[in-house]
Amino acid sequence: MAMNEGMYHMKEIQMDGMVNNKNIRIVFLLFAMMIFFVVSIFYWDESKVFDVNISDYSSSDHIAYFIDSYTMEDRISTIAGWAVWLGEDLNLVNTEVALKSNSTGAFISIPTQMQQRADVTTAMNDGFQYDNSGFIAYVKTNKLNITDSYEIYILIKNEHGNFYVATGQVLEAENEA
Repeated sequence: MAMNEGMYHMKEIQMDGMVNNKNIRIVFLLFAMMIFFVVSIFYWDESKVFDVNISDYSSSDHIAYFIDSYTMEDRISTIAGWAVWLGEDLNLVNTEVALKSNSTGAFISIPTQMQQRADVTTAMNDGFQYDNSGFIAYVKTNKLNITDSYEIYILIKNEHGNFYVATGQVLEAENEA
């Protein structure tokens, strides 16, 4: 009997050791995942900038647009407005903002997020639906040369091709529009 009791306690100790090792592994894994999550929050970069070849686009008079605001601040630069292809319902949205460096002439493209703009449909009053025409583009200012200025372009890709319009507005460190 004493032998069986001793073996029982030995198995119990082994099981406790396995449980403790398993718990330690789980805690370590959860801790590692938490560290990864915290680091990704601080270093994740959603502001993507791409080089763009403007010769892949054509100038177009079919684009109506307005830039509502543009700012270059310490951390984030923002460009917001609306753009439409005149005379067609705007169902599929593929609008980007391009910035032309005034010092180098190089273009970069910034993806946009679509904004609902029922006011554009109302103001245009031409029977077409432009509610999806609003856009906002964010870019971390450290991706730009803070001493440079940038002419703002709007890029539109649709079934007719790739088009741009030069807005004539300039994004630079000291302006806010």
